[in-house]
Amino acid sequence: MKQLLSAFKPIPLAGRSRLVLQSLMKALISVLCLVLYLPLSHAQGVVGSKHDLSSTQKAGVQATTQVCVFCHTPHGSSVAQNAPLWNKTYNGGVFPASASVSTACLTCHDGTQTTDTVINSPGVGGFGAAGGRLGDGGDGQVGGKITGWAKIGTDLNDDHPIGMLYAGLSLAEDFKPSTTLPLYNSKVECATCHNPHLGTAATFLRQGSNSGSQVCLACHTK
Repeated sequence: MKQLLSAFKPIPLAGRSRLVLQSLMKALISVLCLVLYLPLSHAQGVVGSKHDLSSTQKAGVQATTQVCVFCHTPHGSSVAQNAPLWNKTYNGGVFPASASVSTACLTCHDGTQTTDTVINSPGVGGFGAAGGRLGDGGDGQVGGKITGWAKIGTDLNDDHPIGMLYAGLSLAEDFKPSTTLPLYNSKVECATCHNPHLGTAATFLRQGSNSGSQVCLACHTK
């Protein structure tokens, strides 16, 4: 019996404190690694992709080696776009500036302003609420403005609807009640199908490609 009881001998207070401290340290390190990994993984997806407009890329903007500045800024960002620390103003198009997170994409892809126009440029004293240019450059551009298939334009009648409630939420016919693609406030947006940080996909598709219409079939029942 003594041997049996000794197996369940309570851990001394000092030992318990040490175990609790070790557990807390492990949890803290795990959280810290996750926090550090997420921004890094995003940056690694953009670097070298068509969203990388820095001078380190062919035909990039020679004014800066920074990659993230063309979309994000730590200070003085636009509050009109529902996107994190957005470094651009919305210059027009068919959407009100506060109507949709898709306006963040349209700040470049509607073709109304140059892709290197930012609110807060790198360095000190580069802030301008109306935005200013960093310099010419970028693939698929003329005078810094997007051209070709990437230019959606200001008339979205010939594009997939965005800023609309997902029909599957009301169990409408031909729509799945749920989707593997993300919705934003229950709405279909540009980022529902595209991930701007997913540079491994030619068109930044969340599914990687539309082989077998897998992007379409994530929402539509056909």
